[in-house]
Amino acid sequence: MSAEDKVVLITGASGALGQTVVPSFMATGAQVIAADRHPLSIQVEGCRDMKADVTDEADVRRLVDEVIRTAGRIDALINLVGGFAVGRVVESDASLWHRMLTMNLTAAFLLSKAVLPHMMERRTGRIVHVAARAALEPFPGAAAYIVSKSGLVALIRVLSLELAGSGVTVNGVLPAT
Repeated sequence: MSAEDKVVLITGASGALGQTVVPSFMATGAQVIAADRHPLSIQVEGCRDMKADVTDEADVRRLVDEVIRTAGRIDALINLVGGFAVGRVVESDASLWHRMLTMNLTAAFLLSKAVLPHMMERRTGRIVHVAARAALEPFPGAAAYIVSKSGLVALIRVLSLELAGSGVTVNGVLPAT
């Protein structure tokens, strides 16, 4: 799918990965809506910046509704939201566990759930979530992070199966350090 003239919602856009991904999509001619809890850390001419907490279901629905209302549609969701934390299981407290699951898995679930009815109705759309190579090749010392990214890989696989034949695709990118 060429990104030219497409409406692309990029979440987690103010993070390190967003600093590369947002300008890259803008360079293709896409109409980019960059969403994050924080303002974009770089200035990209023509990019629309929207504030949203994608770990909050109501705010995700508001964001998606606003993008559709102002841009007319969402052709692609690029979800860059995520976080990293170290800690073996025995050293990690429940707040770390919940923070990793919320940032790395729940946000992806909420975003997918919000954009899918629109994409399925149009019978076209692309969703890309950023997981991590550690989901396939775990290592000791980052249990909550690895489990949350492994859950994200499972979510991507389930969505791909559920959406077969719908015109909507879901993929994951699994970078390593």
